[in-house]
Amino acid sequence: MVITFAKAKFDMEKLLLKQESVVIFGAGLAGKNALKVLKGKGIKVLFFCDNDKKKLGSYIEGIEIFPPSHLLEHTEKTILIASDYFGEISRQLQAIGITKFYYFGFCFDYERWHGHFDSRRLEACQSRINISYKLFSDEESRNLFASLVEFRKTLGASGASWSPFDEYFHPEVNPKQGDTIIDGGAWTGDTAEAFSRALNGKCQIYSFEPDDESFCKLRENVSTQSLNGSVHPVKLGLWSHAATLKFESCRENSMQHQVSENGDLQIQVTSIDEFASKNNIKIDLIKMDIEGSEIEALLGACETIRKSRPRLQICSYHKFDDLWEIPILIKELFPGYLLYLGHHSQNIFETIVYAKSPQ
Repeated sequence: MVITFAKAKFDMEKLLLKQESVVIFGAGLAGKNALKVLKGKGIKVLFFCDNDKKKLGSYIEGIEIFPPSHLLEHTEKTILIASDYFGEISRQLQAIGITKFYYFGFCFDYERWHGHFDSRRLEACQSRINISYKLFSDEESRNLFASLVEFRKTLGASGASWSPFDEYFHPEVNPKQGDTIIDGGAWTGDTAEAFSRALNGKCQIYSFEPDDESFCKLRENVSTQSLNGSVHPVKLGLWSHAATLKFESCRENSMQHQVSENGDLQIQVTSIDEFASKNNIKIDLIKMDIEGSEIEALLGACETIRKSRPRLQICSYHKFDDLWEIPILIKELFPGYLLYLGHHSQNIFETIVYAKSPQ
């Protein structure tokens, strides 16, 4: 199979600028964020739709919320789905004969994410996309990869496929008792806790979190959840080498704080190779969810990968080209890795490249 772009000419920004008015499906926080973006572009919102009967008949900034059936009176209008449940909602709309809808759940940070849905940019990367597609070890991963690219080409249909297993618990690449684990992007400790519980505390997890507020909550949760014996908070970010970097912490959601030239804070970062050498540890599993710093952090784990062949769980959606560049880089670091793909949402987020050594 070859992923092609002959018919793909989609650009979310251009689509919006052609609209005089739209409908927002989703009257929660995402819907409010969508309204803010659209008002900023001078686009009128006719009404909201929502499945929550308690919201029907109420208003958001003077705009009424209607049930989905109301859309049948406005079939010519563009519908923007501002919800994490894009897959379910898109199938719901298709079932009543409505097909003119698009995913808009990334509106909470529109400027960061809308470029992911520019088919011309994707087309320019076609050769790299097809190289990456062929690197995956199973048909399920290749099909999932193709569905994610297709979703980004069109922003419609029923969205990307998603995986039947829990996030970070791929059947072939998962934490095991006795593991020494790098938890890159620990946030407040949700993944570390899940790993420790699954392994009955029989593991050693080094949880890296550079953000002050998140680190304090991480340390508190480790204590209150009695994880001290297995989870060790580390107030550092992960990078290709030790450094002081600018860090953007002003976003509303602390899960999305990231390294940025326009950052308002400074953080200390280190490399996995340096940390492993300094602490004399052999690493069995590396998990990364570090808001676009994954490639830099992988480059800082070259020696660890060469010597120890740790299993990898690397988020691959934060930057425009992470989906295909991260698998290519992993194979360059160790060609023997078997690669798998997981997707754990109904939208663009939570895509993970899983890798393991065949030995």
